[in-house]
Amino acid sequence: MCSSDLEAQQITQVGGVARDGRYGWNYGYEVQEFSHGVTNVKIKVHLDAQAGVTAADIERVQADVRAGVDRYYNYQHTVTNSAGDASRLHVEVEFVQTPGEAHLSAQLHPGEGRADLSTWYVQSDPTVHAHELGHQMRFRDEYVDATVPNRATPTSPGVANDGGLMTNFWERDPVTGRSVPRADTHLPQRNVDELGAEIRAQRQAAGHTVDPRDPSPGVTPAAADTERVAGQTERGAAPTERGAPSTEPAAAPDRKS
Repeated sequence: MCSSDLEAQQITQVGGVARDGRYGWNYGYEVQEFSHGVTNVKIKVHLDAQAGVTAADIERVQADVRAGVDRYYNYQHTVTNSAGDASRLHVEVEFVQTPGEAHLSAQLHPGEGRADLSTWYVQSDPTVHAHELGHQMRFRDEYVDATVPNRATPTSPGVANDGGLMTNFWERDPVTGRSVPRADTHLPQRNVDELGAEIRAQRQAAGHTVDPRDPSPGVTPAAADTERVAGQTERGAAPTERGAPSTEPAAAPDRKS
């Protein structure tokens, strides 16, 4: 069996309970590392459509989720893998039919609203979906919350105002008057490094490493993050503590930053 086949079979279930002051939530995903330079993170999501959500709405949300993931996570970030080498990050979302298959099950509501990890809205911006999936990868909010000691004030160590995906990224559109994500919203290296450290720790704990052999002939390095890997494995834990810890930042008129 060639090295790429062995690597494809070595899937690590990453998960645990994240804490941010008084908030706590379960996070989880699965990850594979490839010696040709890709770290693939897969999040299995179940959308629990609520009354008023149509099949077309579900398709729209799935497309928006993928767009947000590509915009902020893919084709641009490098993590340090469990062998200590630079590896291109690729995040993919697989939509599954039942909560039992999922790392994350979210209620999908029609229209707009303030989303959190387990409560999504059809008309949410792709940036909001990417923010919530950040929580599923253990990222904490980085905007002011007076109830969280590390984020109590604008100068608290857990607060950033640099357009990061987990910050208060909203601003007012001067033409429409609507709240829109800042044009410079991005995934900062600090979040990428946090994700890489979590992956390394949990893969090492599971006894998983990058295969040191060269990729087999015909395997093309995924410079554009196009690696897709099939395989059914034990699923990670679904969130049980929900709501405030994973709430998107308030839209521009309501926020403090």
